[in-house]
Amino acid sequence: MDTHSWDEMYRSRERVFSGAPHAVLVAEAAALPPGRALDVGCGEGADASWPAGRGWQVTAVDIAPTALQRAAAAAPDTAGHVVWTRADLTAAPPPAGAFDLVSVHYFPLRYQPERLPVAPGPVEVVGLDGRRHVLRYRLWRAPTGISVRLVEECEGADDGFEFAVFSDHDADVDELAVRVRAEAEAEIARCYVEPALQGAGWRLTGEEIAGRLIADLEGGPVRVVVDGRTLSWDELGEALASYEGWRFRLAIDASLTDVRSDAAKAQ
Repeated sequence: MDTHSWDEMYRSRERVFSGAPHAVLVAEAAALPPGRALDVGCGEGADASWPAGRGWQVTAVDIAPTALQRAAAAAPDTAGHVVWTRADLTAAPPPAGAFDLVSVHYFPLRYQPERLPVAPGPVEVVGLDGRRHVLRYRLWRAPTGISVRLVEECEGADDGFEFAVFSDHDADVDELAVRVRAEAEAEIARCYVEPALQGAGWRLTGEEIAGRLIADLEGGPVRVVVDGRTLSWDELGEALASYEGWRFRLAIDASLTDVRSDAAKAQ
């Protein structure tokens, strides 16, 4: 971190911050019992002086000497409760568990794309109709969670099976991989349609059919993927018309199982 630039910012102004503690710190820590606190990037000291005045033992860290001098001068009554420390926590972070409260409001963090674990190898599943399906894992991290997908690579752009499990950021990726593989094996082990007895087309094998929609963004016809095959909307209609029972169940979804916590789903 550039010590000179940060110190120059403070030296070029009489005051940088208002002198009042951050509203989030006050709201979150007002009811907490005193303990050991770390104020990261303490600046002119308001976020360190506030908990110190409530009995906390505070380590206030900044890289700019001018900021630390101002902070100490502005809060002489916190002597014995605040240790003003010049340090670069990006180079020497504190040990885990050393503090009961960590306040980080104005600390610049360098963006580093989070690495995902290495995806497991491809999965091979033989369907009920004897077809061999090779699916590959794809890992994806979004702002709201992590997704583990199994996608079949086929010659047809829309053909193939797709399955996905979406969970919290701290979820065990290996467990998610096992779960999505189990879903894939269970789904591929059944067939919803079979060739019609007479002529071309398909017919239902039972009282249920499931698949996923393929929409044409340019306004073309909607298609549906059933048993890893892409059917036109007309072909699907003919398959449904072949069912001789009174009712059947049709499920069309995105093949995504959301197992995030309730708190994550509510965000």
